[in-house]
Amino acid sequence: MGMMGNIFNPDNAFFTFMGKAFDIVVLNLVWLLLYVPFGGFLYLLSVTGSVVFIACAVVSLVVFVPSMIALYYAVVKSIRRSRSYPVKEFFRSFKDNFRQGAVGSVVVIIITALLYMDFQYAWALVKEQDSKGVVSLGVFFVIAFFATGVLIYFCPVLSRFNMTFFNAVKFSLGLSAKHFWCTLLSFILWVGIVLLIYLTAGYVLFFGVALATLLGSFMMEKVLKKYVLETVERQKQAENEALANGEEPDEGKEEKKPEYTESFEDGGKDTKKDEWYLE
Repeated sequence: MGMMGNIFNPDNAFFTFMGKAFDIVVLNLVWLLLYVPFGGFLYLLSVTGSVVFIACAVVSLVVFVPSMIALYYAVVKSIRRSRSYPVKEFFRSFKDNFRQGAVGSVVVIIITALLYMDFQYAWALVKEQDSKGVVSLGVFFVIAFFATGVLIYFCPVLSRFNMTFFNAVKFSLGLSAKHFWCTLLSFILWVGIVLLIYLTAGYVLFFGVALATLLGSFMMEKVLKKYVLETVERQKQAENEALANGEEPDEGKEEKKPEYTESFEDGGKDTKKDEWYLE
């Protein structure tokens, strides 16, 4: 009876794993829904050939960085730390970080366009057996690697810290260089997922992005935790100093985003601090 009870216990390892797997798929599908306008404009472009739909498709990609920030936040908080509901946390983070994320999307689109033109130029030189082509191609791969590295850190950083856009870029650039092996492994992970999506005719796209985010978070959280601890400690010191001087604590521009325990019974009115990000 005890063994049978354990088998059908919803808290056992099997049901926990299946629940997490289900959440991964659901989050990935929610992430995909944000790209329905992009897919629609591409379809209209293929049917009409109108350049107007090229512009519309590009503009619709403004959701790219906000959606990646939200996906990382929901994966770490809800799937890894078992706090709140994944979809709820996804849209919460998407809304909170949309403005800075949208700016990031525009920058990503511009850099991607420039890199594409650079690759086309370098590849043309290679086909012409021009020695400059190999050098240009090497420069392209180096720039593409570090640009991707910055993006890999940028989304988790903005999901975790209150920062200005430029400070987040500068911080992410520093992390990508300082934690090179994490950057390299994360880069390989994302390249692998993109290849799998291509080789499976897009089927992996229905769960692969959220899965890659989850796998990457095991490396990323080890990097971020050090800086989170430093930021939380700095924030607490500032609050203690302000209270000692009879002042209201100054929240500052780059402090940890506040997180509170969410009660499903009382609609989230519980204000007990939940430092899930330190686990």
